[in-house]
Amino acid sequence: AAVAGNIVFVNNLGANAIQVYAAGSDTIDGAAAATGVTLTNTKRAAYMCVAAATWISLMGIPSA
Repeated sequence: AAVAGNIVFVNNLGANAIQVYAAGSDTIDGAAAATGVTLTNTKRAAYMCVAAATWISLMGIPSA
């Protein structure tokens, strides 16, 4: 659920980039839920809910 303060971590250990989607009408970094955001392979990201239905990402941390 998109509750302000919630944080979700995604770790992409795969060989390809993945698409991360929000739920329903939520957005990640302003991108619509149906569009999602790309998480490059061998990276991890934290997604933090900053307001109702609004997520921001902290991307690009290497998966060591």
